[in-house]
Amino acid sequence: MADEFRMTVPNGGEYWSLKLREMGHSEPIFPAFVGELGAARGTLSVSLPSVREAELVGLSGLLVLLWKYWPKHQLVVARPSADGSVLLHRWIADGTTTCAAFLEQTRDELAACGAQRGYPFEALCRDLGWSLTEASRSLCQVGYALDEEGAAPLPFEVPFFVRLRPTASALLAEFTYDGQVLSSRLVAQLARHYVSLVRTLAQGGALTLAELSVGDATDLERVLDAFQAKRIERARMTLHQLVAHQAAVQPDATAIIFRKRRTTYGALVRKASAMAAYLRQRSIVQPGQLVGIIAGRSEKPIIAMLGVLECGAAYVPIDARQPWWVIHQMLQTAGVSALIVDTDALALVQPFEGPLFVLDVELDALPSDPQPEGERVDDTALAYVIHTSGSSGAPKGVAVEHRAIVNSVLWRIEHYSLVPRDVTLLLPSFAFDSSVLDIWATLAAGGAVAVPEGDLTLDAKYLTALIDEVRASRWTITPAYYRALLEALAPTHPVSSVTVAGERTSTELVRQHYARLPGVPLYNEYGPTENAVCSTAARLDPGCDTVPIGRPITNVQVLILDGLLRPLPPGAIGEIYLSGAGLARGYVGQPQLTRERFPESAVPTGALRRFYKTGDLGAWSLDGELEFFGRADGQVKIRGYRIELGHVEQVLKAHPSVRDAAALRKTWADGEPYLAAYVVLDRGMDTQSLSVHLSQRMPFYMTPDVLVRLERLPINRNGKLDLNQLRNINDAPPPRLSAVPDLPAAALEGDLLNVCAELFKRPDLGSSEDLFDLGASSLKIMDLVTRIRVRLALEVGLQDVYTHPTVKGLAACLGSRETARREGGTVP
Repeated sequence: MADEFRMTVPNGGEYWSLKLREMGHSEPIFPAFVGELGAARGTLSVSLPSVREAELVGLSGLLVLLWKYWPKHQLVVARPSADGSVLLHRWIADGTTTCAAFLEQTRDELAACGAQRGYPFEALCRDLGWSLTEASRSLCQVGYALDEEGAAPLPFEVPFFVRLRPTASALLAEFTYDGQVLSSRLVAQLARHYVSLVRTLAQGGALTLAELSVGDATDLERVLDAFQAKRIERARMTLHQLVAHQAAVQPDATAIIFRKRRTTYGALVRKASAMAAYLRQRSIVQPGQLVGIIAGRSEKPIIAMLGVLECGAAYVPIDARQPWWVIHQMLQTAGVSALIVDTDALALVQPFEGPLFVLDVELDALPSDPQPEGERVDDTALAYVIHTSGSSGAPKGVAVEHRAIVNSVLWRIEHYSLVPRDVTLLLPSFAFDSSVLDIWATLAAGGAVAVPEGDLTLDAKYLTALIDEVRASRWTITPAYYRALLEALAPTHPVSSVTVAGERTSTELVRQHYARLPGVPLYNEYGPTENAVCSTAARLDPGCDTVPIGRPITNVQVLILDGLLRPLPPGAIGEIYLSGAGLARGYVGQPQLTRERFPESAVPTGALRRFYKTGDLGAWSLDGELEFFGRADGQVKIRGYRIELGHVEQVLKAHPSVRDAAALRKTWADGEPYLAAYVVLDRGMDTQSLSVHLSQRMPFYMTPDVLVRLERLPINRNGKLDLNQLRNINDAPPPRLSAVPDLPAAALEGDLLNVCAELFKRPDLGSSEDLFDLGASSLKIMDLVTRIRVRLALEVGLQDVYTHPTVKGLAACLGSRETARREGGTVP
C-alpha cells in the first residue's frame, strides 16, 4: 500500500509530519457508546439544497459538523484526487470565525492543497515511526469526495465517508459508514444535521461558527424530556428525622458496627440527643452554625454528626491527614464556630479560638436518660459542608441542604432496594462525599454501617475478614482502591452489590470484577459534591466496550450544553450541567465562585433555572445513557480526589531550586491512574527533598506519585510544552546511583522480587532498593500485601512493609517468621 499513493497536503510534507507527530496516536473521534452497531458497511443518501460551489460548501459543512459533535478532536479529512494522490485537510476550529470567513478559509485550503507536491505515504510512516495500520488509523477517520472529480476511492478505508453527487436539480450527499464503528441511527442523525449546516453555510453571512447549532425539536425533546429521570414529590424530611424514624421502628436493631461494639438505633439516637442537649445548653452550638468534626474512624463521629444536626447546625468533616495549615484554612473560610475533635487531633487545632468538644473523652460522660426534643429544622437548612479542591488548590466548602441530600438518600434506597438486613462497609473517609450517602442511606433504610479501623482500611485481609464477620452486603469504593482490593475477594463473600465512584472506571476493572465475583452486580455512580454526591448511575454489563456513567437519578436534570449553553443532541460532546433537587447552596465564604459555578440560565422551555457547571465533558448515547469524556479544564481526578494540575505546578515552581515544572495525570498499563510531575532542578537539589517540600504545602492527595527530574522540559516547534513527549516518558525511576541491585539470595527473596518488580513496573528492581523511593503509595502497599498473601501464601501485614521497605529486608522478616511458625517457636 505504501507505494500506491502519495498525499498532497498544505505547507508540504515536513509540516504535516510535525503536526501529525504532535497529535500522536489519537483516539477515534467516533464514540463507541452510540449503540446498535452492526457488522457491515452501510450507505445513506440525503438531498441537499442546490448550492453554488458545491465542493467548497460541502467540505465546509462536513468540517463544522464534526467539530460540533466532537470539539476536542483535531480533524483530518482525506479526499481522493483525480491523479491518484490523497489530499489531506487538517482543521482546528475557532468558534469566533464567521460563516463567510470560514468559506474563504476552506477555499484557501483547497487551493494550497492543490499547489503542493505529493508526499509519499511510505515517507510519512517512516517519519512518524508508525506502521501502516497505525498510520491509517491515526491519519484520519473521515473521507470526502465530489463525484464529478472522477476520483478513485481512497486507498485505505475510513469509518465515515461523504460523497457529493451533483445532479441537474439537486445535490445528493451519500454517507458510507462502517457499521462496527457508527450505528445507522447516528449516521441518519448526522446526515440530517449536515443538511441543515450546508443550507446555513451556503448563505454565508455574519453568523459565527459557535452560533451555528445542531439539533432540532426532535433532538431537544429527547434530551430534555425522554432522557431525564422521573420527578416525584418528596416528603420534607431531614437526615436526622430519617434516622429517628428507624429508631422508633426498630430501636434494638444494629445501626453501627465498630470493632466488637454494636450501637443500636436506640442508643445512637439517645447518645446524639444527649450530645445535642449538652451543646445547646452550654451555647457551644447554635442553629444555623457550622461545626467542624476532626476525629478518627469509629462510631463516635457518626453520633457527633447526628448530634450536630439535632442542634439545627451543619457538620463539617475534616480529614486529620491534611497539613495543619490546610485545616486552618478550611475552618477560617467556612466560618466554623465550634469544633468536635478527638484527643489525637487536639494538636492540629491549637490556634482555634472557638469552643471545643473532645469526642472520645466527653461523649461517654454525658447522661443517657431521655433529653428534650432537639431543634425543629426545616429541610432547607444546611446539613453539611464537604471540602473539595478549588481552582487555586485551596479547599472550597460545598454547602448542601437537607432537601438535596435527602433526595439522593431516598433515591439510593429505592435504586439498590436497601432493607434493614443490609450492611454497608464504610470505606470512604468521613471527609469524602461518598461517605455521606453510605452513612445516611444505610441508616435511613434501617441497615447497619460497618466502620473499619482507620489504620487497617488498606489491609485487604482485614477487610475481607470484616466482610465475612459483619456480613457486609455492599460498599462504595474508588476504582483505584477497588483494583487493589479485588484480588483478595472471593465469590463466597456475602456481597449483593459493589458501587464504584469518584473517578473514571476502566472496562478492564469491570472485566476483573465479574471474573472474581460473577454473581455480584457492579454499579458506576457519577456526581460532584456540588450535586449531593450522586447525579447519575449505571449498572455495568460484564462485556461492556465502554463504561457509561448512566442515567439521571430521580429529580435530577442532566444537560449536555455547547459553549452558548444550548442543549446538544445525542452523540455530541459538550459540558455536563446539572440541575434539580440535588444542587448545593454554593461555596461557603465564596460568593463570586458560587455565582460562576451555579449560573442562572434560560433553557429552551423558557423557564429560568439554576445549574451547576461541572467542568466535565460528556455525551448522550442514542438511548439516553451518559458517557464521560474527561475534563474541560486542567482539573483531573485521581483516587476520587479533584486535583488542579496548575496548582501542583505552581507549588513546585515556588521552590527556589525548581527552574521549571509540569504535572500530568497518567495511567499505568493496568489502568491505575497516577499523578506525575516533571521538574528541572538546580544542582545539589534532589527529588526526595522536593517531595518533603510538597507534602508540607499541599493536601496529601495532591502530592505527585512520581516525581521525575529532567534536564529540560520538552518543547515543540511552536514553543509550547510538548505534552505528548511527557506522556511517553517511562515513569519507572532509574536505579539509585548509591545502590547496586543485589541478586536474589534465596528462593523467597526471588519470589518477592518478582512480585515487587511486576507491581512497580521495574524489571531491573534490586533487592536493596527502597520501595518508597520507587513511589510506594498506601494503595500500592495494600496491593503488594494482597499479592504476597495470595500468590506466595505468606502471612504479611502493612506494617511489615513499612518496617522493612526493601525486598531483602522483607524476605528476611517473612522468612524468619515462617521458620518459627513451622518449628512451633515464637513468631516475631
